[in-house]
Amino acid sequence: MTLKAAVEGTGPENNAYALVDLLPGDAIRVTGFRRERDHRWGGPVKESVGPT
Repeated sequence: MTLKAAVEGTGPENNAYALVDLLPGDAIRVTGFRRERDHRWGGPVKESVGPT
């Protein structure tokens, strides 16, 4: 997986960032903001990621 660069262009609408959570059951959750998408790997994830 490749994440977008922190800044690609000018202004907030061109920014991208993400939070990575290591969850029980060997699951990984990436919550993307602005221009970055959400991703999930591993065990069952029953939590809601929320809006991006």
